[in-house]
Amino acid sequence: MTGSDTHDELRALTEELLSIGSHSGALESNPGMKEQVIRLISLLRCAMYPHIFGGTQDHTAIAVEYNLQHAQQLLGQLLDTCRPGADNAAAAMEFLRTLPEIKSRLETDIRDAYDGDPAAMSTEEIMLAYPAFEAISIYRMAHELYAMHIPMLPRMMTEYAHQITGID
Repeated sequence: MTGSDTHDELRALTEELLSIGSHSGALESNPGMKEQVIRLISLLRCAMYPHIFGGTQDHTAIAVEYNLQHAQQLLGQLLDTCRPGADNAAAAMEFLRTLPEIKSRLETDIRDAYDGDPAAMSTEEIMLAYPAFEAISIYRMAHELYAMHIPMLPRMMTEYAHQITGID
């Protein structure tokens, strides 16, 4: 087989692969969606716990607002992919308004984990080293989006939590 024959065969295979099961749709406009969902989770956790997840000692209002602003923009973009034509800026703000309640629930989760594990040295250890906190924090955020009838994002968030922790 010559180089030309190989090239022609690869071109034919390429065309055949592209013709089978084309799944064009919303995700075509946002191919990095999975990475954006992971970034959103990070921004939200940094907003709730900047001293733990923010990568800086700065946990002032400026740092929190910065993370919230970027989370709002990113969530709006993700929602535009999932729900074209909807008022996604309003939905993003509605979700962000649930963060104080989510954080309050997480505080209870942290305290319960700390109280239930005599080997735990601090609540910070619970947040940083316990896979259960990683999973619960993501599941609590995903649940709020699910309750808002947001498609796909909660599923992607919980699958990410499962991927990194093994917890369903």
